[in-house]
Amino acid sequence: KQDFWSSLNNKILQSKSFLSTRKPRAQHWHSFKLGTSGSNLSAVINTKEKYISAEVYISNDQTLYEVLKRNKIEIEKEFGDVLDWQDLDDSKACRIRIYKYNCHIDNEDQWDSNCEWLITKLEKLYQVFSPRIKQIKNNEDQISIN
Repeated sequence: KQDFWSSLNNKILQSKSFLSTRKPRAQHWHSFKLGTSGSNLSAVINTKEKYISAEVYISNDQTLYEVLKRNKIEIEKEFGDVLDWQDLDDSKACRIRIYKYNCHIDNEDQWDSNCEWLITKLEKLYQVFSPRIKQIKNNEDQISIN
């Protein structure tokens, strides 16, 4: 896993993506900044179910998730694909995710295409969600000030 994340970091640098790289760790996810606190982007690998995914992860903010979910149709239209909206009942977190199946992370021949897919989806998630989340957070701040 750590080697795959290193490969993803290298691809991000080569492609001159605006995504920020961070030190790869031996875990099944790799996080990226979304521009606000309490939420981030993550790339996820699941070797058992053989998929990779890109997601918006929202921690401890059900209200933010609900406001976004009310705009699901508009968001998915802008994103260009159907997203999996997950209200994690056993957790205080929520996620909005897109999957790529039939991924064998132990097969290095797939790394380039999988990394390219993740970069494309993470960038698109950022472009679609970051402005919305910032606007929602700003509106919350204005309400609490008044």
